Amino acid sequence: MKIYIAIFTTLLTLGVFAGAGYLAYTNTGLNQDRSYYRGIKEYEIGHFQESINYFNEFLSLNRNNKKSQDSKFRIALALKLMGDTENAKRKLVEIINERYGDDEIARAVIEYADICRMANMYDYYIIGQIELMLKKFPAGSANENNLNTQFGYQQFFLKQYDAALHHFMNSSTDLAMLGKARVYQQMGEFDKALAVYEEFLTYKRGTPYYQETRNSYKLMTFREGMAQYKKKQYTQALAYFDRIQKFFANTDDAEQALYFAGESCYEMEQYEPALKYYAAVIDNDVELRDAEALLKVGLCYYWLKNYPASFNAMDKFLREYPSSAFAARAQKWKEMAKKEIEYMGGAAKE
Repeated sequence: MKIYIAIFTTLLTLGVFAGAGYLAYTNTGLNQDRSYYRGIKEYEIGHFQESINYFNEFLSLNRNNKKSQDSKFRIALALKLMGDTENAKRKLVEIINERYGDDEIARAVIEYADICRMANMYDYYIIGQIELMLKKFPAGSANENNLNTQFGYQQFFLKQYDAALHHFMNSSTDLAMLGKARVYQQMGEFDKALAVYEEFLTYKRGTPYYQETRNSYKLMTFREGMAQYKKKQYTQALAYFDRIQKFFANTDDAEQALYFAGESCYEMEQYEPALKYYAAVIDNDVELRDAEALLKVGLCYYWLKNYPASFNAMDKFLREYPSSAFAARAQKWKEMAKKEIEYMGGAAKE
């Protein structure tokens, strides 16, 4: 009987230890997973340093699985978003060197290259990695598209514009589309660049790059319009100023473009079209160029020999902008219009 009791006691003790060991193992796993999921939560709400701390805590337990791969990648992304690009690249190199599956390596290569893209720099290390990974994916696949896009930017920064354009043409990503515009711009093919930007602004509203593209398009278009205007290439200038109206109505940029479109017509002595542009300047919600536009309305009417309309425009200018730097000029043309009216046998009404 004592023997049976001893055996039972031994088995019970072993069971207790085994259970305790199992619980300890389970609790370790739960704690580990808790760190991982807490890291994800902190990452998703933008607490990047906190997320890095949790992911590092998870990785300290040395589990080599999908979650550890994801943790390393999220650490790299968090560092990138925090602006710590050098450490982000180091973490991505670590992932690349550990030789995970092709998809994981491609993901790291693409992110590394994207850091370079954002810094407008080439990197021979990542160029080699892109070339290597491009051999591993079929044409048209998501990875191949993204790799080709980043390869295009690397060639662009090396000023290999034909090669860059080739890679952008072989990719269907939004970034590749914008890359094509940048290549055309550098090659001096501004109309092609603007056409790409306009296509993007028309069909890609709401994408992450929309606002950046909008700003680039605006600056490029207005700058080129002013360059043509200063060279007295008024027809070409007018074409650029007209393009701005489609995407920037009722903004300071539209006001400037409308005004200089009017100026272009005025310099070409096309006073009727000029009047329409100046009227649009005055009628929109922006007042940046209203005074100058009203003065030019008076001048256009004068040259069209509509002296009463010219007189009225100049009189309105002097009433609304008496302290303007152009007041003396307006007074001069008002008097000239008045004389023409009197010469024709009429009377100017003040």
